[in-house]
Amino acid sequence: MTAQEFIHEAQRLGLRFARNGDKLSVDAEQGSLTPAVKAWVSNEKETILRAVDAASIPEDVEPIELGPDGWPVGSIEPAKPCPTCGGLEKWWDLLSGEHCMTCERLTLMRAHRLAEKAAVIRQRQSLTRKARRNV
Repeated sequence: MTAQEFIHEAQRLGLRFARNGDKLSVDAEQGSLTPAVKAWVSNEKETILRAVDAASIPEDVEPIELGPDGWPVGSIEPAKPCPTCGGLEKWWDLLSGEHCMTCERLTLMRAHRLAEKAAVIRQRQSLTRKARRNV
């Protein structure tokens, strides 16, 4: 029996399989896991695991080359340094503006203060609305 034939037969029986390390997990509809089906699954465990592995990786996906550090090679562009100080630490505003942590630290601090004030205003408004509802 090929892996594809096996998958069709398992679907017909209402079985769903997943790999859990070297073990096989079976999710079945109530009453469909009869002793005969259990024996069949036990005998065909390797075929099932191969079918699960084959089904989890689409054929049209190219393998990703990993570097020695385990990250994909060439997938991340290096950050561009700040033209003023050469720093790489950056932050972004709500309009996706890029700012240097070193050169624009005061702007960042001001942004944090504004965010804190906005949170306090939202909390006060929420409490005011609750108080009005209770009256």
